[in-house]
Amino acid sequence: MQDQRLAKWADTMVDYSLEVQPGQEILIRVDEPAIPLAREVYRSVLRAGGNPHIFVRVEGVDEIFFQGASEEHLDFVSPIRKFEYETIDALVAITAPTNTAALAAVDPAKQARAAAANSAIRKGLFSRAAEGKAKWVLTLYPTASTAQNAGMSLGDYEEFVMSAMFLDRDDPAQAWRDFSADQQRYVDYLNMVKEIRYVAKDTDIHMRVDGRTWLNSDGHRNFPSGEIFTGPIEDTVNGTVRYTFPAAHLGNEVPEAVVQRQPRRR
Repeated sequence: MQDQRLAKWADTMVDYSLEVQPGQEILIRVDEPAIPLAREVYRSVLRAGGNPHIFVRVEGVDEIFFQGASEEHLDFVSPIRKFEYETIDALVAITAPTNTAALAAVDPAKQARAAAANSAIRKGLFSRAAEGKAKWVLTLYPTASTAQNAGMSLGDYEEFVMSAMFLDRDDPAQAWRDFSADQQRYVDYLNMVKEIRYVAKDTDIHMRVDGRTWLNSDGHRNFPSGEIFTGPIEDTVNGTVRYTFPAAHLGNEVPEAVVQRQPRRR
């Protein structure tokens, strides 16, 4: 994608999502197809006075890893990555999958084992973020693969993503601030709600949420966003929910399905 809105995309994440300050260490982790956006993020971080560092995830290396990894490899925790996540002030993660089923043939147990080994690194960053000591933002760069999953041409999908990020506005950051303030009204209301029930085709599910905190996902972590979320009281979820579109997770496609959920017995 060669588009002047890439610069606007980068500036919005650096200035609005992360509020980068002079002297901060910013890690840019980018999938290979999204290098054009990473260049603009690098440029924007420099303008903000931060110190940008880039790590490029080369296409195909995950498949190579799982094909040849020993048990020791699956349990290995990179001291380099650990150091990065313990010292950076902010992370910009840019994903750009070219094949959402790339790991479909890999044993899920292998993927789970490698993920578990490195979970402490991710949790460390998230804990630092919760304490206000670090920030992170995740964004998705349009590819033919994700456009296909959305049932759209690549050009139409790019336009859809750009508009979802308000990059078609003169001032995307201000648009996000306005959006955040508007969405906060719903957060304030839901923080007073005790029980929720969703009813739709093949769906009737209810849960209790009293005492749980609702959060305003307004483009500071996931970009774009527009989500209001919380976690229900774990043993109160009961009913049936229908998923009407496939989703890809760890290289495996989860088809549309009807799932029944019963509360756990105490």
